[in-house]
Amino acid sequence: MVIPRICPGSYALDFSDTCVRGAWSAFTPSAFVLLLLVTRIPLPKPIKKITTFIKSPFQQFLTLDDALEVTVGPEGEIDELKKKRRPATWVTFVLTTIALFEAAVWLGVGAYRIATEGGLERRWWDASRAGITAFSWMYAATRPLTHPKPTPPYDLFTLYIIHMGVGVLEFGGIFFDHNIYGEPLPGTFVIVSRAMNLGAILALLVVVFSLPLNVPSEKVNVEDIGKSVSPEDYTSLWGWTSFHWVHPLVKRGTYTTLNEPDVWALSPTLQSRPVFTAFSKITRGGLVRRLLAANSLDIILDFVLTFVS
Repeated sequence: MVIPRICPGSYALDFSDTCVRGAWSAFTPSAFVLLLLVTRIPLPKPIKKITTFIKSPFQQFLTLDDALEVTVGPEGEIDELKKKRRPATWVTFVLTTIALFEAAVWLGVGAYRIATEGGLERRWWDASRAGITAFSWMYAATRPLTHPKPTPPYDLFTLYIIHMGVGVLEFGGIFFDHNIYGEPLPGTFVIVSRAMNLGAILALLVVVFSLPLNVPSEKVNVEDIGKSVSPEDYTSLWGWTSFHWVHPLVKRGTYTTLNEPDVWALSPTLQSRPVFTAFSKITRGGLVRRLLAANSLDIILDFVLTFVS
């Protein structure tokens, strides 16, 4: 297997090299943003088929809205108010402001490196990396304004995770070079700036984790959520990933005997009628292929969550 070089004298996977770490930290988030933009522009049919095939395993088999339409009957259309509801103003403000600040800082870093650093090739290389990083943050700043939603924006969530990963790689690389190769530590300003970058990304992740997975429609009594209605569909993203939504039931069962009224009804997305209705609409291939099409996202999530846990 031939591994390309992305820095002079260093291969793409040589993360012990400062230049390689910097390249990955710039190109990875921006490549993800470019992928998002490509999938949203009108494409020729042959290419559209390819992108649709790639995205199909990551699409939800049965949404809560579709399940509720089945369980409440044909006359129970999901209210338009829910679909038009916008997120809290502070959410849009925080997501946009932090991303704009990140973009401005990275553009400033690029301008500074052009003006002050050594050779022309090195200056333009460092400035290009800073500009590419700023590009990904510009997308993060405009996305909450152009497509506001009260539920977690999973494209931004993934972008923040990528930025956190490469940010930790760069920040840890400073101390790796110092402890292993004896490189002098950069100035306090650089270290503090790197730490503040990670803090800003962490703040963005906290905001997204606090958003609910779904917003109750007028067909759902909000007061029943957590009593007779399962809170799984309406908990926050953090509550879902940490299984915190189960805690009230576990706590209640620890000290008292649970009776049937104490247990929530199954989520509409897990009830037999909506599931069978959605499964019957899958016409591709045989039974195994239909099962994979219906459960692909669950399989991916199980693998990822098992791996990271």
